Amino acid sequence: MAGDNEAASYASAAALGYLGNIDASFVAQFLRLGLTRGTVLDIGTGPGLIPLKILEHCPTLRFVVTDLSDAMLALARQNAAAHPCGAAVQIEKADAKRLPYADASFDAVISNSVLHHLSDPAAYLREIARVVKPDGVLLVRDIRRPAGWLLPLWWRWFGRHYRGQMLQSYKDSLRAAYTKTELARLLAQSPLRAGTVFTWRLTHLGIARGCLPKGENSFAANECIISPIPTDAPTTGAPTYP
Repeated sequence: MAGDNEAASYASAAALGYLGNIDASFVAQFLRLGLTRGTVLDIGTGPGLIPLKILEHCPTLRFVVTDLSDAMLALARQNAAAHPCGAAVQIEKADAKRLPYADASFDAVISNSVLHHLSDPAAYLREIARVVKPDGVLLVRDIRRPAGWLLPLWWRWFGRHYRGQMLQSYKDSLRAAYTKTELARLLAQSPLRAGTVFTWRLTHLGIARGCLPKGENSFAANECIISPIPTDAPTTGAPTYP
């Protein structure tokens, strides 16, 4: 998710292979959760590329994708209209902290790089817990804040692909992001009792309900909560802002 003034740079930066690899890992993690039918809510979809890439591998799913930015929603509509799986995507404007959906409406909820944008993350997690079914799949992921002394090295290395507004946005996002300990505290205070905090490489962390692939998260593959890991899950994805 990003503001209207970031939409143009977001679209151009999304072509970079680095961002494609980041999104590919998100897609792969979701596919390994094993959901093959039902409706998935994507909160803060940005240009809506991740749902389209998931649908390429699992066309039996349906998506409701939301964002609060009109510019991002316009990009999402454009991308859906140009994609063979776009008809399976319903695009709506919605506030992540006040979702206009009934309780237990969705078989899964996904959300990528939204948490650090929010002034009230507790409301966001409460809404996720409310709209996902009790046995539903969950994958929330965001960038990970390093120790303060590492910040300059972090943005110079991991932000080396960005220029201009995108680089400044990445710096600001790093400062606003959470550590694993902070995210675990948020989770413990939320209704998402079955969720597990994971880390992905050095740069990302999140909350999952289900199994994630061993080696890409902070918990072992046999520590699954809902579903086993499909052994043949594809690993390709589409680019988006980290």
